[in-house]
Amino acid sequence: MPATTKSQHRFPCYPNLVPGLHLTDINQLWVADITYIRLPRQFLYLAAVLDAYSQRVIGWALEEHIVVRLTLGALQMAVSTCSVKPELVHHFDRGIQYAYD
Repeated sequence: MPATTKSQHRFPCYPNLVPGLHLTDINQLWVADITYIRLPRQFLYLAAVLDAYSQRVIGWALEEHIVVRLTLGALQMAVSTCSVKPELVHHFDRGIQYAYD
């Protein structure tokens, strides 16, 4: 089975701001992750961004390989369809796909 998280990398990791966060509205906390979809002859990778308050998918991208444009595409879709406030927290599992320069 393919791995979707590689958290041992040289890029900086930032503190987890989620514990103790009290959500009262949409666009306060977005959570992101990658999963794979098994097809008969290959795997596809799905990156998704969800609004934690509404629990709705607000951005997604699908690729044949785990590449930067996978996570970036999902985030760009979310940004283009939602109001982004300065206090918005974008939370993910610290995988290298989210940590590139």
